[in-house]
Amino acid sequence: MIILHISDIHFRNTYKECGEGYGGVLYAMRNPLISLGICLERAFAECRNQGKRPDLIAISGDLCEDGDEEDYRALRTFIYEKAAGVPVAVTLGNHDSKQSFRAGWLGEEGTQPYNWTQTFGDTCFISLDNSVQGNPNGDFVAGQIEWLRATLAAAGERQTVLMTHHHMIPYQGPVLPVKCSGEFLELIRKSQISCILCGHTHHNFEGLLADKPCFTVDGMSFYGENLDNGAVRFREKFGYSLIVLDQGRVLERRIETFDTGRLLGEFFWK
Repeated sequence: MIILHISDIHFRNTYKECGEGYGGVLYAMRNPLISLGICLERAFAECRNQGKRPDLIAISGDLCEDGDEEDYRALRTFIYEKAAGVPVAVTLGNHDSKQSFRAGWLGEEGTQPYNWTQTFGDTCFISLDNSVQGNPNGDFVAGQIEWLRATLAAAGERQTVLMTHHHMIPYQGPVLPVKCSGEFLELIRKSQISCILCGHTHHNFEGLLADKPCFTVDGMSFYGENLDNGAVRFREKFGYSLIVLDQGRVLERRIETFDTGRLLGEFFWK
């Protein structure tokens, strides 16, 4: 099983003109579909050189930047054309509108969290929505642990991948993780989960959560770094990872990062 992991596209058809703060960063960055196209083409070429192709494209949230229905529809069209038949799995982030996502991506009504599972060959893939639009720290809602427990039980002995937007490892960096209950962590620890995929921070990272390999991938839009004076500097940096699974084990994780050197903005985050 080869998973192409990408995240944090923050797409809009049109960004509001702005010259400062976070809005200024969004307005200054180039269309993230350019970066996304580069990553998809490079990852597919990398696999093709080995006589293979990705089995799944996994996108760990913040598909759009508080987008509307048309934004999600346009992004979905772009991704599925580039995917060339490779299935796509997504989860939602704190910049995603659940209503707009459901309308534009799924073609249905609703505002509920997007918890989803599907089996691809010998792999059960689970998307668990731990995001709340506008809340940068994320959250779990009532019933999600029970849903995850039942989903893991139904997967049986299949190798299983869990994807969320918000990272859950406390020592990962300055961006706060979502709070996890002891019950949740114990469920993860005792499960057959092979690895966990996350986004949100826009920084590549790997570590362990409840004894399971946990991977955060670079964003597709911008990269923030904290400065000594308390400000945050944003640069145009993006990337992807390819994760190879077999018989419940992560055999390999290959990382590709692109840094254009462009400065998008620098400000004190309030």
